[in-house]
Order: sequence, then C-alpha cells, then structure tokens
Amino acid sequence: MFAPLTDGGLHPHAWTCAIRVCSAYEARQHGQAWGTTHLLSIRQPAIKLRTMQGIPEDRHLALLFDDVEDEDEGRAPTPEHVAAVCAWTDGLPADARLLIHCMQGVHRSAAIGLGLLARYLTPERAGAVLHGLRPVAEPNKLMVSQWDAALGHDGALNRIARRFPCRTWKGKDG
Repeated sequence: MFAPLTDGGLHPHAWTCAIRVCSAYEARQHGQAWGTTHLLSIRQPAIKLRTMQGIPEDRHLALLFDDVEDEDEGRAPTPEHVAAVCAWTDGLPADARLLIHCMQGVHRSAAIGLGLLARYLTPERAGAVLHGLRPVAEPNKLMVSQWDAALGHDGALNRIARRFPCRTWKGKDG
C-alpha cells in the first residue's frame, strides 16, 4: 500500500517518500491495515476529527487550519505550516509510511502531498505521482503557492496544481 516514490537520496534519513493521501474516514477505517507508521492530520480548528488510532504522539503531526484559499480569511494555511511539515518529515526514518489526511482528502492533504513530493521530484513528476495516489485531488491553491515559494519553483508548482482535478494525467513526466 505504501510504495517508495523516490530513491531517498535527498532526504536526511533516506526516506523514500512512501505516502498515501486520503480522507479522515479512510484513515480511520484502513490506516492500520495499510501499515501506516506515521500520521499527518489536518483539521479545522473548530472541528473534532476522528482519525486513525494506534499511532504514538511522536509519530503524529496535527495541523490546524481551514480549507480556505485567501490568506486573510479565517484560519488560513501559512508558510509556517509548510515549514512545520518540512521539519517534521525531515525526521522521518527511511522505512516510514506516512498517511496524510484531512476531512475529505482532496484539498489540504493533497496540497501537502504535492508539496512533499515536489521536495524530491520535479513539479511535473510530483503532479503525476499525486494524481496516481489521489485522482480526485484538487490541492488547496494557497498552500500550493506557499510550497512553491518555499521550494523556489518559480510558479511551476502552481501551474501543476491548476491541472487538478483531471481524469488522466498528461505530461512529459507523467
């Protein structure tokens, strides 16, 4: 269920970016059976989210922000959220199997998945891989923009994110 998506060469501990992107329901129902070792949960501050059981606190990163695409609206995602994800995933061991989820597994978790993949792959390849992982993905545009800036992709990640959702991925790397 968690295939290596990179060779691990760019990660401090040779983590191969073995991730899944899903909804809270899918995480709760299937997370243990999938062999999840680490969990990244995103939820709105006002909502209690029932999620996967059995993951120790030190292997669970919980982020609180709304699914908004205007940085001045509500509890929007921030560059600090991107930095927190990067710092936390830099500590993952080589054999980590990371499950990333938000409520629906479409916007916020997809943006984090795309950003993580783009740390180790070209933006085009990251988009193709995310599409393979979560065809219904429609990454949160504000968060993708923050990832793009953090990774220095000069708008390339934003252009890739605009291609979602799509039935098939068409591209030179996909």
